[in-house]
Amino acid sequence: MQVVELGTTVYLHFAVNDTEGSAADGSSPAVAVRRCGDSASADPVLTPTPVLLSASAYPNGCYEVAVEATEENGFAAGETYAVFATVSVDDEDPVGLIGEFAVVAEGASYTSVTNIANVVTLTMRDENNDPVPGVRL
Repeated sequence: MQVVELGTTVYLHFAVNDTEGSAADGSSPAVAVRRCGDSASADPVLTPTPVLLSASAYPNGCYEVAVEATEENGFAAGETYAVFATVSVDDEDPVGLIGEFAVVAEGASYTSVTNIANVVTLTMRDENNDPVPGVRL
């Protein structure tokens, strides 16, 4: 899970495959950001629009979404958020969790933990919020 300061833009990504497993752009992509712990019927905090990455180096179906975690958009320090995405492809509408992040106050000292492919990297931050050399587990 990412830890970000209030006011930061969080970038998340997802990819789409058709029902045969091939990359496909799909249509009508949508994203919803949920404040963890809210009631099941609570509206999303934000519904940013995903962007289809169109440079020739990217295969079909690669999307990026920017989540502006600002007070104006309803985000608050001390809260955790889950980001869900869906896109229509081959008459199906698959949904997936594409990321989670916690928000801390601007200028706060924090520790972030990143888990990618079962490799965990721990990043400590000092009182100036500068990275302290990490520990690899």
